[in-house]
Amino acid sequence: MKQLSTDEITVKNFLYSCNLHAEQYKDAEMQVSRTPDFRVTSQLDGLFFYCEVKSLETKMGRDGILHSRVVNIFSSSIHDALDQF
Repeated sequence: MKQLSTDEITVKNFLYSCNLHAEQYKDAEMQVSRTPDFRVTSQLDGLFFYCEVKSLETKMGRDGILHSRVVNIFSSSIHDALDQF
């Protein structure tokens, strides 16, 4: 299994606080096709949903974050995530 990023650990801990278990995919599953970051399960209901974590990294302009750039990054991250489902 791959090393989790700081953002993925944060999401995993949040899900745990909601009594949900975020399970990473096995290496063999990840080699077959693109996968979301986690398979989220509940002790009561079994498989609950899939979770893909996206982190936005932006460059700061003179006046702060360039909002149009953030929207473009966010939009392309969503399109990339959709390909994994």
